[in-house]
Amino acid sequence: MGGIWPNGQDRVVALAAFNGDIIVFGTNNIVFWTDGQPSALGISPTSLYIADTVTGVGAVTQHAM
Repeated sequence: MGGIWPNGQDRVVALAAFNGDIIVFGTNNIVFWTDGQPSALGISPTSLYIADTVTGVGAVTQHAM
């Protein structure tokens, strides 16, 4: 994740699944991963890509979900 965070570095605090995406919450960033082809079997790890990032907002703890 070091090369993925928009501002360089962050710490993974929580993971969530929403609308066929995997959402990675850091303390200062949120990254949305998708494979672009939702299916009943779930997402394909070989075709994952970053769909969106949100900077300046994150999660303090995994219990904030």
